[in-house]
Amino acid sequence: MKVLKIMAAALMSMMASGICLAEETAEVKAEKKVEFSVNADVVSSYVWRGMYQSSFAVQPGIEMTAGNFTLGSWGSASFRDEETRELDFYASVQAKAFSIGVTDYFCTPSWDDHSYFADNSHVLEANLGWDFGECCDKFALTISANINFLNDKKINDKGEEKEAFSTYIELGYPVESSFVNWDFSLGACVNESAFYGVDKFGVINIGIKASKDIEITDKFKLPLFAQMILNPRTERTHLVVGLSF
Repeated sequence: MKVLKIMAAALMSMMASGICLAEETAEVKAEKKVEFSVNADVVSSYVWRGMYQSSFAVQPGIEMTAGNFTLGSWGSASFRDEETRELDFYASVQAKAFSIGVTDYFCTPSWDDHSYFADNSHVLEANLGWDFGECCDKFALTISANINFLNDKKINDKGEEKEAFSTYIELGYPVESSFVNWDFSLGACVNESAFYGVDKFGVINIGIKASKDIEITDKFKLPLFAQMILNPRTERTHLVVGLSF
C-alpha cells in the first residue's frame, strides 16, 4: 500500500499546484470545462524510448482534462502470453509552456504472475516539460526530463540497494506539411541505469515518425503512421507501423 499512498500524495500536490499556477481571468475560468477523450493505437511492435517491449500490440488510452490539469490512463497489451502487458496512470499540470507531472508504470508478462498492489510492482516517475511552441510560434521544440523516484533500484559501492533515479531527457520537434506530418526525437539517459540498460550517459533513442490520414472515402480516413527508431547503445533499429484512432 506504500505505492498507493505515494501516488495519492503526488496527485493531491499536483492538484494544489494546478490551482496555484492558474493565472486566468474570470472570463477564461468561466469557459473551463471537464473534457474526456478516448483513443487507441494498433502497432506492429511496441518500442518505448528506444527499447523493444513487445510485438504486435493494442494500446488504448483514456484522458480527462480540466483547465490546466490532466489525468489519464494508458495501456499496452501484446497478443503473446510471454510479452509485456502494461497499465500506466499519469497526471500533469501545465502553466503555459511549462508542465509538471507524475507517471505510474506497471508492467508484467502476465496479469496472473504479478500483484498490482505489491509494493515493488510499480515504478513512479516525475515528469518535467517545456514546450517552446507555446511562446515561439516558429520554434516548436519540446524538452522533457523524466526521473524515476520509486522502485528503480541499484546497488551502490557498499553493496546497499538504493534508488537509481534514472533520468531520461528527450528533445522533440514536429514538422507539419500538407502531405505528411513529421516528428523528430532524440533521447538519452544521463546516468548509470539498469532500467535503461546503460552504465553512463548514453543516447538510446533517435526517432523519425511520419503520420498521415489516408482518405479511403469522402467520410472515412485511415490514420496511419510509420516510425524508424535507432538505439545507438544497443545498436538496434526498429520499424514500427501503426494506426491511431
